[in-house]
Amino acid sequence: MNFKELLSRAKDDDLQAKEAIIDGVFDEDLYQELCVTLLDCIRKFHI
Repeated sequence: MNFKELLSRAKDDDLQAKEAIIDGVFDEDLYQELCVTLLDCIRKFHI
């Protein structure tokens, strides 16, 4: 499963997907994708 699928499943409240994101050991590509996604979320966050 790729990271986008994992995020989609976590968004749909899939507990296993959430655990995989929180507890998983990320390879370099997945870590980069996570950083990009996090920065995008920060940019979209409304204070």
